[in-house]
Amino acid sequence: MRSAADACPGVLRPFQAADGALVRLRVPGGRLSLAALGVLSQAAALHADGNIALTSRANLQMRGITLDASGDVDAALREAVVAAGLLSSPSHELVRNICLSPLSGIAGGLADIRGTAAQLDALLCAEPRLAALPGRFFFVVDDGRGDVLDLRSDLAIRALDTVSCRLRIGDQLGAVVSLADAPRVLIELALEFLRFRGTAWHLRELDAAELGPLATELLGTDGDPAAGPADAVPADAGPADAVPSTAGPADAVPSTAVPVSAVPVSVPRAASRIAADDATVALSVHVPLGVLTARHVEAITAAGASHIILTPWRGFVMAGLSPDDVDAASDSLTAAGLVMDEGSIWTRISACTGSPGCAKSAADTHLLAAELAAELDQLASPLHISGCERRCGSPAGRHLAVLAGHTTYDRGTLTSIVRPDLVAAITEADLPA
Repeated sequence: MRSAADACPGVLRPFQAADGALVRLRVPGGRLSLAALGVLSQAAALHADGNIALTSRANLQMRGITLDASGDVDAALREAVVAAGLLSSPSHELVRNICLSPLSGIAGGLADIRGTAAQLDALLCAEPRLAALPGRFFFVVDDGRGDVLDLRSDLAIRALDTVSCRLRIGDQLGAVVSLADAPRVLIELALEFLRFRGTAWHLRELDAAELGPLATELLGTDGDPAAGPADAVPADAGPADAVPSTAGPADAVPSTAVPVSAVPVSVPRAASRIAADDATVALSVHVPLGVLTARHVEAITAAGASHIILTPWRGFVMAGLSPDDVDAASDSLTAAGLVMDEGSIWTRISACTGSPGCAKSAADTHLLAAELAAELDQLASPLHISGCERRCGSPAGRHLAVLAGHTTYDRGTLTSIVRPDLVAAITEADLPA
């Protein structure tokens, strides 16, 4: 069990780093208006280091902030976050960690789950007891395509069709419930976690015997670890046992299921054109190292959309563009340094904050990332650069990793590598998935 309390930062609970304070801004569901993005960019220029960082949970961060004598952020910064609509529930600021499939309701997917995520956020903020959840507790809402199921959630659902979804509780598959009832079920499971968690931060840290009765009931035989990972939903796992909002677990709802195999599994990290279901065009934009600069924001706000949807792979989707305007928008974003090409080396490279921002880091990870991006021709596997053994921000799944003078591959140390030999070592270790 954990020996220390969770210290995840927020606007009302900043974290003091080596380069000043850091605050994390929760964006439930990832939707951010361009007006709000502009407000935040101006606030970052006035009160932080000028940049906005995108996190692996589709949230935002600012760093390099000077705190007042009481250890709080400047009132003007706090007011800017309120104006951007990201502090509507101060008591629940730290726990509104809700990530959904970024293209849901725009293109593809088995169901439009944007309303499901919004209802979950509303119920979360309406329950005073859930303000005590750890700041790392994480909800994921997947629209059936499986694009966000590799994230290590505490509670998740995956749509099976337009009316039903399957639960994931910790790392295990759970029962099938109706989409209409899913937000309530997730809230009840989160409340139960609070009662039984002890000092745990995550559901997966609890043994089966430590789970509450509701989690145990909803796991049932589907919770058997032998059943495989939670995204391995059988093709015939339709909603025959789906639960309507007024029914118990044994009741079923009618189905209009679409086979899971008919849904694209992944969303491009960078793409100049995605045909939307409403005949408009969407862009999937990658932000190198997840750092939005003022120049980036200027290009985004001028592109002609009303909002963006943040992605957990440190990028964003820009939807609702006219087919006639998309080429100009794509050219403008690319000229500003954003990535519109899925084949770009930047879609494969990530890094922790590194020095000088993090006192624990033994390297300037962003500088090394830029050097490697210029020297490497291509990468089959994701590459993550860490400045210390904590390996913050490492991608889920199989990946290459550089650790402050050592190259590690798939969690196994190769050898100690000197900088001139690093590219050759990465290339040798970079085997196709």
